[in-house]
Amino acid sequence: ASPSALPSASPSASPSASPLASPSASPSESPSVSPLASPTSSPSASPIENCYPSASKIRLVSTTGAFLHIFEFVATDPSNADLTTNKPANQSSVYQDDIVTNGPANAVDGNITTYSHTKKGNADPKPVWTVDLEAPHEVALIEIQNRNCGVSDTSDCLGRLSYATVELLDSQDNVIDSKSFGNTTGVLVLNLDFNKCQTVSPSASPSASPSASPSASP
Repeated sequence: ASPSALPSASPSASPSASPLASPSASPSESPSVSPLASPTSSPSASPIENCYPSASKIRLVSTTGAFLHIFEFVATDPSNADLTTNKPANQSSVYQDDIVTNGPANAVDGNITTYSHTKKGNADPKPVWTVDLEAPHEVALIEIQNRNCGVSDTSDCLGRLSYATVELLDSQDNVIDSKSFGNTTGVLVLNLDFNKCQTVSPSASPSASPSASPSASP
């Protein structure tokens, strides 16, 4: 015969519960502090540019072989302080060997009626005049009182300084900067500016294009 009865019931219940709970919560918050902030500013400044060369001596060199003769040589620093008056000076030769009238100190004595004067030619093929600043100084401006020969300067004594070079020297007599003159004929006062930081933009673009093209070809 078939079994007397079917099982009385299916199991009374499914397992009582799924695991009690999933993890209680995701982490309550992200880490409390983020990495330190990036620097608040870039480095404070780039190095300050030195606008003026520092020299221990200044040398004037004839590049044409002409006489060097000047009434006065004055160099000033950026504050306009005089660096050269009454400082030791020397030159490669002395005209007529007369150091009282033509000696190198006359160009830094503060008197624009006295002058230094070298020889030239075989006696001195490359005349040179030098002033010792006695310590390193920033040089901003050099002014030379050029020497003329009479009011009309018919001998073109002013022109003898044409194309001469001014050299700034360190304590070991190395040239650290230099500038040259152009044609000095007729020029009584010569200036050289050693400020390297000056920037001069053109004052203006041309105000207008030419009003008309040429009226006709040749």
